[in-house]
Amino acid sequence: MKRGKMYKLLILVSSMLILGVACSDAPQEDNAVVEQTIEVSEPAIEVVLPDTSPEAAFNAFIEAMKNGDAQTIIEFYPSEALFQMEMQLEQIKTDTTGQIALAFAQMGINVTPEELQNWTAVDMVEAQITSPMMQGQFDGVSVVGSTVEGETAIVEIEMFIPEMDTTIVTEAILILEDGQWKMGQGF
Repeated sequence: MKRGKMYKLLILVSSMLILGVACSDAPQEDNAVVEQTIEVSEPAIEVVLPDTSPEAAFNAFIEAMKNGDAQTIIEFYPSEALFQMEMQLEQIKTDTTGQIALAFAQMGINVTPEELQNWTAVDMVEAQITSPMMQGQFDGVSVVGSTVEGETAIVEIEMFIPEMDTTIVTEAILILEDGQWKMGQGF
C-alpha cells in the first residue's frame, strides 16, 4: 500500500477516534477523586437540529463537518460528550509546557499556548475540523440505512476512500436525547 493511501486511512481512522472518544460512554479509570466545577457557556447561536430520522440527523452532522460548522457539530454531541470535551479542554488549558500547542501544530493547527487559554469547546472542534488534515475527509460518506431500537439507532454508512479506490462500510451509533438524534459512539 502506498504511503499516501496509508496516511489518508490513518487520518480517517483518527477522525473517527476523535469523535468516538468525545462521545464514548465508557467509564474512566481514575484512582483519585477530583471535584471540579466547569462553567459551560451558552452557545452564541441557537442551532435547531432536525427532528427527523437518524439518517437525516447523521447527514446533517456530516454536512456540518464538511462545512466546518463547529457550532452545529457541537449540537450533535450528547450532554455527556460535551461534559467530557469541557473536561479535556480544561486539562489542555493547564499545559504550561507548550506541548499541546505543538501537538495541534502537527495537525496543521497553529495556536499558541496563550490562545489555548481562551478556547471554548466550539473553538476546539472548529480548529480540528477545519485543519488541513481533515479537509475532504467526509466527502465520500453516504448513508445506507438504519435500524432503531428504543432511543438508539445504528446508521450504516459507506465511506469512499479515493486514494485507495475502495469503499468501506461502517456504523455510526446515534442516541436520542431531548427528542433529538445525537452522535453516540463509533463514528
